[in-house]
Amino acid sequence: MSRLLTSACLIALAILGGCSRGLMVEYGATEGSSSVESINGFGAIVQAYRDRDFATRQIYRLNDRVIPVDAILWIPQGMSPIDPLTSQWLDTWLSAGNKTLVYVTPDDGCEFNYFMAARPFASASQKLEYRRRIARLRTDAFLSRSQAIPVLSSGWFHLEPVGEFVRPEDASGEWIDWEQEVRPTKSTEEIFIQFGIVPAEKFGASPISLAVTSTTTSGPKDLQTRDLVVTPRGTVMVREIRSSVHWGNSKIITISGGSQLCNFALTRKLNANIASRLIDETAVLPATVAFLSTSGIGPVVNESTNPMASQSGMEWLTVWPINLVMVHLLAIGFLCCLVLFPIFGRPREAARVADNSFREHLDAVASLMHRSGGAKYAKQRVSDYMTRIRGESSGEWVRQDDP
Repeated sequence: MSRLLTSACLIALAILGGCSRGLMVEYGATEGSSSVESINGFGAIVQAYRDRDFATRQIYRLNDRVIPVDAILWIPQGMSPIDPLTSQWLDTWLSAGNKTLVYVTPDDGCEFNYFMAARPFASASQKLEYRRRIARLRTDAFLSRSQAIPVLSSGWFHLEPVGEFVRPEDASGEWIDWEQEVRPTKSTEEIFIQFGIVPAEKFGASPISLAVTSTTTSGPKDLQTRDLVVTPRGTVMVREIRSSVHWGNSKIITISGGSQLCNFALTRKLNANIASRLIDETAVLPATVAFLSTSGIGPVVNESTNPMASQSGMEWLTVWPINLVMVHLLAIGFLCCLVLFPIFGRPREAARVADNSFREHLDAVASLMHRSGGAKYAKQRVSDYMTRIRGESSGEWVRQDDP
């Protein structure tokens, strides 16, 4: 966990170093500058997996190329139900065994926690502004609690709005063993839990009926759950979901809020502990973890029955019958290059023509005269020259029939 705290502190330094551009609060980024410069980015957890020797990759859709990965850390940026097509794909992926899906429920991020932690270090002139921001953020949190509605997830779990403020030292569970570690001291710092994770059976609904947009979703009905981190009021912060019949040893781990794993959160002992245990439980090395950050509409799912849909970039050129055409086009292009560009044998020197020869001038003038009127026209012009310029009235070049 010390390496995780070090990575989180380095991310925090990067955030503080960018304060001249203003505090960045963009939520959900797992790559790019915002993933490390935003307090709500997830660059620290990505780096933590790399420090544990996990192979990491970014994914943007669910298709056949994602099937070999050992774990998917899904960070939705908007609260919406998991659509049936996505749940079907993930259920098939989990049924392969030795897979882990980490679902991080979206929330408002760590902005409230950031100002709560920074208030004691604020200057006298800024303390009032910090109090105003904290009060506004707390009011927004209670307002979002009053407006929040339950979110269904095709039968795996259910998100229930709770809007609970929890002190880190009050959390408990299998992943929080304060007997082996130093319990954090009492403080005024609190963690806001926007949604709690509850089993779908609590609402008396089967996994199929929870898929509100379709009745074709077939999720496992024999789910076994294990609460790993809970609050004093019983709100589940981290839950493990298994289905020994359908998934084998695969599992789903749900985290109640991105504010538990984002950059600023990992500078706190409780969140760093949760992240460390999450990495331990993700997969057995060597393993590959894929990071999926999606908007409120969810990820794009490509059906394996459509071979063209599973391709991306230039890979569609390798699909029949386009690949047959491409082979011939490449061969023709190669032959054209051989004809146009290479030089075969020793280079030849082109004949050089002098541009100061008077003969060339005479040939050019004769050619112009020929195109203007032939020999008669040429003789007429010579006669005009001899009579008007030279002043001759008779001679070999003077025509007597001039008008």
